[in-house]
Amino acid sequence: MRAVHNSSLPSVLECLRRSQSLALMDALLSPEWEYRYYSFNSGWSESEQMASMRDGSGDHYFMLFTGGGAVAKCFAHEIGAPQRVPVSLTDLQHVIPERYQSFLREPAFLMDELSLLIWFDVEQQLWLQLSPEESITDPPADSLMKMLSAPQPGAYVAWAREYFESDTPSEAVAAIFAHQPLTEALVAAFNDDVSLLDVQEECRDIGYPVAVR
Repeated sequence: MRAVHNSSLPSVLECLRRSQSLALMDALLSPEWEYRYYSFNSGWSESEQMASMRDGSGDHYFMLFTGGGAVAKCFAHEIGAPQRVPVSLTDLQHVIPERYQSFLREPAFLMDELSLLIWFDVEQQLWLQLSPEESITDPPADSLMKMLSAPQPGAYVAWAREYFESDTPSEAVAAIFAHQPLTEALVAAFNDDVSLLDVQEECRDIGYPVAVR
């Protein structure tokens, strides 16, 4: 078991902002929460925010933003047992920094289902991931977080077309990724059956800005 550099993720701040954007776009396209992939809780605690992804088939990730850093776990159920990280909670506690220890003990994060553990090393200013002794190149679990590192809106547009059967304009997706304040026009670009008023509470929960009328 060893920690290796993960170069696929952007900065912690960019991960946070993109997580908020993904959660908002899913909320606009799917008013029913149970059909969404992405969610974001800006008030997980007084000092923490949490992003998650669930695909409905068992694959998921949870990412906790805390103290200027972040830690995440991924689970891809189709990864064979030899590829999973075969470690106990005690083993993990010896590897990741003290600032992230509470993440390992949080029942909501399902630590018994672990394919990949990633954290941001604040001192070194880089992402590290926990890998088995025999490193796996581009592990499938890492691909669960591809939307966080996709630089252009096209990836989400293509995914939403397939999953939600929605032809969302790339300009609207780019605007949300840029954290432009949400307007009635932006809402309608995603879903003309939803109004700005309908998603006001969602925006508060996510921490996404809304245009002042």
